[in-house]
Amino acid sequence: GGIRAGQRVRRHPGADRLRRYNQALRKLAAARRLRLVDPAPRHRSAAADLLAADGVSLTFAGYRVRAAAVLDLLGFPGRPVPDTLH
Repeated sequence: GGIRAGQRVRRHPGADRLRRYNQALRKLAAARRLRLVDPAPRHRSAAADLLAADGVSLTFAGYRVRAAAVLDLLGFPGRPVPDTLH
């Protein structure tokens, strides 16, 4: 099960390290003029069921949001992402 809306999430011990890592990636991408898929804004603005109970791992719905972000960056905005695995 995922995190429910309004549910308090226990902070993951590696959250600060992950935040610093992501900041370094953004800085490196900008310095080299590379595109970087950053799904974090989509994750924050989407439904609360994108994170698993640990508050860090993505659920299937979370991976669908990430896939949509990658497709947008690759020039396929609005491309449907499958809602099931085959």
